[in-house]
Amino acid sequence: MTLIKKEAIPAVALIEMNDVHYEEIEIINQLHELVVSGQDSGLISEKLKELQAHTIEYFANEERLMQEYGFPPYPIHKYNHDQFLNDFAGLVKNWESTKDPKELLFFLENTLPEWLHNHISTLDTVTAMFLKQKIG
Repeated sequence: MTLIKKEAIPAVALIEMNDVHYEEIEIINQLHELVVSGQDSGLISEKLKELQAHTIEYFANEERLMQEYGFPPYPIHKYNHDQFLNDFAGLVKNWESTKDPKELLFFLENTLPEWLHNHISTLDTVTAMFLKQKIG
């Protein structure tokens, strides 16, 4: 079962950003499948850490580009990233100590899709339009 379909995520002006969003969705869907099918908690932990690492790397690259090209609302976008990463780190830490699939499923099925859609349709859309003008 696919939790998040690529078509459900707003496309932005930069193909590279869309590609990373699609990679993220793929990992999210794989993680969701592991959790709902009751897979070994070790496999779930690995996939959760993969998602976390992918997100950290993507945010860092996006922030680098915003700084490099002087994106004016960079602090707002960065703050949104930092808040998400902080919440995500708390989720990972809690998962590692409890291995409670209910909390992880709630995050995957509710919190994450809503955050992702809102973030992409607002901050990433504006950022991509700005960077497209700068990068070409």
